[in-house]
Amino acid sequence: MLALLIHLQLQEGRLYLWYGLTCLLAVISNLNILVTSPLIPFDPFDWVVFASRLAFTCLLGLTYLAYFKRDRPGYVRALLGYAVISPVLAWLFRLDPILISVLYLPLQLLGVTISVASLRWAWRSGTKSDWAMALTFLVVPVAGTLDLLRLRGGGSFTGVYVLVYSSALTLFLIGMGMISALAAALRTSRNLSSILQSRLDEREAELRSSHGRILEIEQQRARADERERLLRDMHDGFLSTLSITRVALASGKATVQQAAQHVNDCIDDLRLMLDSAARPAGVLEHLLVDYAHRVESRLCSARIEPSLEVRLEGFPELPSTSLLQIMRIVQEASNNALRHSRAGRLTIRALWDAETGLLRIEVEDDGQGLPDDSRLDGRGMRNMRARADALRGRLDIESATGGTRVRLMLDIKNGNPKVAERGT
Repeated sequence: MLALLIHLQLQEGRLYLWYGLTCLLAVISNLNILVTSPLIPFDPFDWVVFASRLAFTCLLGLTYLAYFKRDRPGYVRALLGYAVISPVLAWLFRLDPILISVLYLPLQLLGVTISVASLRWAWRSGTKSDWAMALTFLVVPVAGTLDLLRLRGGGSFTGVYVLVYSSALTLFLIGMGMISALAAALRTSRNLSSILQSRLDEREAELRSSHGRILEIEQQRARADERERLLRDMHDGFLSTLSITRVALASGKATVQQAAQHVNDCIDDLRLMLDSAARPAGVLEHLLVDYAHRVESRLCSARIEPSLEVRLEGFPELPSTSLLQIMRIVQEASNNALRHSRAGRLTIRALWDAETGLLRIEVEDDGQGLPDDSRLDGRGMRNMRARADALRGRLDIESATGGTRVRLMLDIKNGNPKVAERGT
């Protein structure tokens, strides 16, 4: 039964199947000795016992063929067919001794053939287990001959048949061989699992080390990129303004008031850089509110009423580089209004249309407008347009007698600029 269960679990090879069925038939073939009062009539009971002996011989041959890996489909079909047909014929002829002896002749020939073949197979393999199997099988044809003589009248027909008992040693050796093979397979599997686990641990350690190195390289690269960006922003921003202010002061072309104004611009620019760099990705509304709070006192000193209009519900976070470009455009437009517009009111407006994905940033004043030649020329105007191009947006400047409006349009839905990834 254990062999049959192993076969059901493995679902490969037939050695366990044939061995389990052979052992089961060996038990049934000895029921005439173990059972003295069967539950069924004696004639069917004798037929069951004798049929199991015929089938036992066929399956014992299949077990040997499977052990030596010679159980070809043709052999299997022939022996299984004979194991079914011979008991049927025995029943039809009511266990006629002459017919039974005839049915035993092919089985006797099978035993002799397998005995000779197993010796040849053991010779080729040279293993002790194969030699033990081949030598113990030699008793099978001898026992079969004794049983055949009993059937042909050389002894009592209903006596003890020795084939089942003589094959017990063979079945024992086959069972021990299967157990040894199964134990060896389990040991091999355990060793392979141990080797595989150790290799997996080594590979995992290598991957962790590689991942750590990659993270370190990425962090170094990110720090280098951040330093480069800060240096570029500083160069394009307050450092350039400070350099121009120093030259102007040295040459006497700038007054103290103008120099102070330039220094204030540098301070605003530095604060803007620090605010945008405080987080990898930030919320535009926070930066606009902080900026409006910082410039409020300067606007009030110039008698300009500040106003902030923000409608950014559901607006996504943007990378710090994009936020800095947007805020510098707002800063430049606000500074122009503060210096040149003579306005009474300055409005900073940020509107987000979630359906179209368009972001509109406006800086509007009610002053005297810009001169016609200053709308396209000038360092500040060029910087704003360059920053809008970097954002892949559109910058419009409208100026008239009633005031000036600087409008920045960004298509956030189509990735202009790119939205910050979550977790960055």
